[in-house]
Amino acid sequence: MDLAKINVFDKEMNFLGKVDRYKSLIYVRKWQSYGNFEFHVPKPDPTLYADGNLIILDEDPERCGVIRYNEDDEYYAKEATIKGFSLLYLLSDRLTVPPAGEGYRVFNSTPVEDIIYALVKENAVDKRPIERLRLGESQHRGGSITFQTRYKVLSDEIESLCRQSGLGARITMNPDTQTFNFEVVEGIDRSYDNDLGDLGAEPYIFAKKFGNVRKRNYTHSSVGAKTTAYVAGQGEGENREI
Repeated sequence: MDLAKINVFDKEMNFLGKVDRYKSLIYVRKWQSYGNFEFHVPKPDPTLYADGNLIILDEDPERCGVIRYNEDDEYYAKEATIKGFSLLYLLSDRLTVPPAGEGYRVFNSTPVEDIIYALVKENAVDKRPIERLRLGESQHRGGSITFQTRYKVLSDEIESLCRQSGLGARITMNPDTQTFNFEVVEGIDRSYDNDLGDLGAEPYIFAKKFGNVRKRNYTHSSVGAKTTAYVAGQGEGENREI
């Protein structure tokens, strides 16, 4: 299998160079939050690996990220360690600011996807805009809920909403248009017994007999398990109902 090539861009999405010689590369993708990456190169380059520079693996806009860590170990390893996060990390620098004169940003019986897009628009486009960030359009998925937020980390609130609904979120990068594109996504059911309707598709089955699992490890742990709960109600001290 060919190694992925790391395309590097500056903060304005100007192409800086391509890295195809590295000792190791790990790119972790996450469905409901931002992922991370790490790669090791034998020769440090302060310009290429500067904080805030952007990467894309091969030409895949879904495998992109922003560099946030550069360690040049000249004495022991004689290599540079570069780390960063997928682009959804950009939303960790924004808070959910409520409207002027209101204590909370409140949504009543609103589709989860609508809430997510509204929060990103209000806090990363209308206020404290992230340059070049573009938003997709909501398809009103995820079920309707009541939700309120106040000065919470935007990426954390998105993750919480995604966990409730099963939706995912991501920011992709398009160097041709020099834009970041935020979108909410829905998963595809590839379980063994899906009915192939709606979002069902051919199942993915992993097993040694199919040659797509080399080894497996099963762990059972009861660490931290409890069997009794005390529930406290109204009142204080000895007058509190237990």
